[in-house]
Amino acid sequence: MLHHDNKVDFGCFVAHLAAMEGQLACLKFIISESRSVSQTLGARNNNGETPQMLAERFYKSDVFEYISNIEWERDHPEEAESVLFSILIALN
Repeated sequence: MLHHDNKVDFGCFVAHLAAMEGQLACLKFIISESRSVSQTLGARNNNGETPQMLAERFYKSDVFEYISNIEWERDHPEEAESVLFSILIALN
């Protein structure tokens, strides 16, 4: 959670807290304001834990699932687009 200039990245720090506390709306806001979603979600605390790991450890299933979905969409952009298109077609 330290930048190259040794300043704490509070965006990553609060993402860990939001995940641990199950504050999904807060986490969504943090992610929407972050410069890098991957960096925020991949940041590790002093114990080596990511926000997703904390959500899992503290049984915050909605936060865990939200982070899992973001990471899946990031890792599978073509499939995510296809799923979204299918949903939009079904709604019409």
